[in-house]
Amino acid sequence: MNKKLHFALIFPVLLLAVVLQSCSSAKIVSNKDSNYTKKLKKVYVIVTSAKNVERFDDRLLTALTDKIKLKGVFADGFARNPLSLETEEDVNRKINQYDPDALLLIKQTQITYINGGAGGGVFEITLIDKETKKNVWKSTVNLQGAWYDDGTIDTMVTKLLTQMEQDQLI
Repeated sequence: MNKKLHFALIFPVLLLAVVLQSCSSAKIVSNKDSNYTKKLKKVYVIVTSAKNVERFDDRLLTALTDKIKLKGVFADGFARNPLSLETEEDVNRKINQYDPDALLLIKQTQITYINGGAGGGVFEITLIDKETKKNVWKSTVNLQGAWYDDGTIDTMVTKLLTQMEQDQLI
Protein backbone atom coordinates (compact mmCIF):
# COMPACT_ATOMS: atom_id res chain seq x y z
CA MET A 1 0.00 0.00 0.00
CA ASN A 2 2.79 2.42 0.85
CA LYS A 3 4.49 1.73 -2.52
CA LYS A 4 1.26 2.53 -4.37
CA LEU A 5 0.95 5.83 -2.56
CA HIS A 6 4.59 6.66 -3.26
CA PHE A 7 4.15 5.88 -6.99
CA ALA A 8 0.93 7.93 -7.12
CA LEU A 9 2.82 10.95 -5.81
CA ILE A 10 5.95 10.60 -7.94
CA PHE A 11 4.33 9.69 -11.28
CA PRO A 12 2.67 13.11 -11.87
CA VAL A 13 5.93 14.90 -11.01
CA LEU A 14 7.88 12.75 -13.50
CA LEU A 15 5.23 13.25 -16.17
CA LEU A 16 5.36 17.02 -15.68
CA ALA A 17 9.17 16.99 -15.93
CA VAL A 18 9.01 15.09 -19.25
CA VAL A 19 6.37 17.44 -20.66
CA LEU A 20 8.31 20.55 -19.66
CA GLN A 21 11.55 19.23 -21.16
CA SER A 22 9.89 18.57 -24.50
CA CYS A 23 8.55 22.13 -24.78
CA SER A 24 10.48 24.56 -26.89
CA SER A 25 10.34 28.27 -27.51
CA ALA A 26 12.13 30.75 -29.73
CA LYS A 27 12.35 34.52 -29.51
CA ILE A 28 13.56 36.44 -32.53
CA VAL A 29 14.53 40.02 -33.23
CA SER A 30 15.61 41.29 -36.63
CA ASN A 31 16.91 44.31 -38.47
CA LYS A 32 16.53 44.80 -42.22
CA ASP A 33 18.22 47.31 -44.49
CA SER A 34 15.33 49.54 -45.56
CA ASN A 35 16.83 49.86 -49.06
CA TYR A 36 16.78 46.10 -49.61
CA THR A 37 13.55 45.27 -51.44
CA LYS A 38 14.43 41.99 -53.17
CA LYS A 39 12.56 38.77 -52.50
CA LEU A 40 14.72 35.69 -52.13
CA LYS A 41 14.56 33.21 -54.99
CA LYS A 42 17.71 31.17 -54.38
CA VAL A 43 19.65 31.11 -51.13
CA TYR A 44 22.69 29.24 -49.86
CA VAL A 45 22.64 28.42 -46.14
CA ILE A 46 25.64 27.79 -43.92
CA VAL A 47 24.94 26.62 -40.37
CA THR A 48 27.73 26.73 -37.78
CA SER A 49 27.17 25.90 -34.15
CA ALA A 50 29.03 24.78 -31.08
CA LYS A 51 31.23 21.72 -30.94
CA ASN A 52 29.50 18.43 -30.16
CA VAL A 53 26.12 19.46 -31.61
CA GLU A 54 26.82 18.73 -35.28
CA ARG A 55 23.76 16.49 -35.59
CA PHE A 56 21.64 19.48 -34.56
CA ASP A 57 23.25 21.53 -37.35
CA ASP A 58 22.45 18.91 -39.97
CA ARG A 59 18.85 18.59 -38.82
CA LEU A 60 18.42 22.38 -38.66
CA LEU A 61 19.81 22.78 -42.18
CA THR A 62 17.54 20.07 -43.58
CA ALA A 63 14.43 21.45 -41.87
CA LEU A 64 15.16 25.02 -42.97
CA THR A 65 15.95 24.20 -46.60
CA ASP A 66 12.91 21.91 -46.86
CA LYS A 67 10.51 24.48 -45.40
CA ILE A 68 11.89 27.51 -47.26
CA LYS A 69 11.44 25.58 -50.52
CA LEU A 70 7.73 25.34 -49.66
CA LYS A 71 7.74 29.15 -49.72
CA GLY A 72 9.08 29.16 -53.29
CA VAL A 73 12.75 29.73 -52.47
CA PHE A 74 15.37 27.35 -53.81
CA ALA A 75 17.83 26.48 -51.04
CA ASP A 76 20.93 24.44 -50.48
CA GLY A 77 23.86 24.63 -48.11
CA PHE A 78 25.88 22.78 -45.55
CA ALA A 79 26.49 22.48 -41.84
CA ARG A 80 29.99 23.66 -41.08
CA ASN A 81 31.84 21.88 -38.32
CA PRO A 82 33.73 24.45 -36.21
CA LEU A 83 36.75 22.12 -36.34
CA SER A 84 36.59 21.77 -40.12
CA LEU A 85 39.81 22.07 -42.06
CA GLU A 86 38.03 23.65 -45.03
CA THR A 87 39.49 26.96 -46.07
CA GLU A 88 37.48 30.06 -46.89
CA GLU A 89 38.38 29.38 -50.51
CA ASP A 90 36.74 25.93 -50.26
CA VAL A 91 33.60 27.48 -48.79
CA ASN A 92 33.51 30.23 -51.44
CA ARG A 93 33.80 27.60 -54.16
CA LYS A 94 30.70 25.80 -52.81
CA ILE A 95 28.76 29.06 -52.70
CA ASN A 96 29.81 30.12 -56.20
CA GLN A 97 28.93 26.71 -57.67
CA TYR A 98 25.38 27.08 -56.35
CA ASP A 99 25.16 30.72 -57.55
CA PRO A 100 22.58 32.01 -55.03
CA ASP A 101 20.89 35.42 -54.79
CA ALA A 102 22.00 35.61 -51.18
CA LEU A 103 23.92 33.82 -48.48
CA LEU A 104 22.21 33.00 -45.17
CA LEU A 105 24.68 32.47 -42.34
CA ILE A 106 23.41 30.87 -39.14
CA LYS A 107 25.96 30.90 -36.34
CA GLN A 108 25.40 29.69 -32.82
CA THR A 109 26.91 32.24 -30.44
CA GLN A 110 25.84 30.72 -27.13
CA ILE A 111 24.83 27.30 -25.84
CA THR A 112 23.06 26.48 -22.59
CA TYR A 113 23.24 23.05 -21.03
CA ILE A 114 20.27 21.75 -19.09
CA ASN A 115 20.47 18.44 -17.23
CA GLY A 116 23.79 17.66 -18.95
CA GLY A 117 22.56 18.20 -22.50
CA ALA A 118 22.12 21.07 -24.91
CA GLY A 119 18.85 22.75 -24.05
CA GLY A 120 19.17 26.28 -25.30
CA GLY A 121 21.18 28.58 -27.43
CA VAL A 122 21.45 31.89 -29.18
CA PHE A 123 21.89 32.06 -32.95
CA GLU A 124 23.00 35.05 -34.99
CA ILE A 125 21.57 34.96 -38.50
CA THR A 126 22.87 37.16 -41.31
CA LEU A 127 21.61 37.52 -44.87
CA ILE A 128 24.24 38.77 -47.33
CA ASP A 129 23.21 40.06 -50.75
CA LYS A 130 25.14 38.53 -53.67
CA GLU A 131 25.45 41.69 -55.74
CA THR A 132 26.50 44.16 -53.06
CA LYS A 133 28.18 41.66 -50.69
CA LYS A 134 26.56 43.63 -47.86
CA ASN A 135 24.63 42.43 -44.83
CA VAL A 136 21.02 43.27 -45.64
CA TRP A 137 19.27 41.49 -42.77
CA LYS A 138 20.31 40.29 -39.34
CA SER A 139 18.45 38.51 -36.62
CA THR A 140 19.06 36.85 -33.32
CA VAL A 141 17.13 33.78 -32.25
CA ASN A 142 17.09 32.75 -28.61
CA LEU A 143 16.06 29.09 -28.69
CA GLN A 144 15.04 27.02 -25.67
CA GLY A 145 14.35 23.31 -25.93
CA ALA A 146 16.01 19.94 -26.05
CA TRP A 147 18.42 19.69 -28.98
CA TYR A 148 17.49 16.04 -29.58
CA ASP A 149 13.84 16.99 -30.12
CA ASP A 150 12.77 17.71 -33.70
CA GLY A 151 10.08 19.97 -32.23
CA THR A 152 12.81 22.35 -31.05
CA ILE A 153 14.17 22.64 -34.57
CA ASP A 154 10.68 23.07 -35.99
CA THR A 155 10.03 25.88 -33.50
CA MET A 156 13.16 27.73 -34.62
CA VAL A 157 12.57 27.25 -38.34
CA THR A 158 8.93 28.33 -38.09
CA LYS A 159 9.84 31.44 -36.11
CA LEU A 160 12.67 32.30 -38.52
CA LEU A 161 10.56 31.90 -41.67
CA THR A 162 7.69 33.87 -40.12
CA GLN A 163 10.07 36.73 -39.37
CA MET A 164 11.54 36.58 -42.87
CA GLU A 165 7.99 36.85 -44.29
CA GLN A 166 7.19 39.79 -42.00
CA ASP A 167 10.39 41.49 -43.12
CA GLN A 168 9.34 40.82 -46.74
CA LEU A 169 12.36 38.69 -47.66
CA ILE A 170 10.26 35.73 -48.80
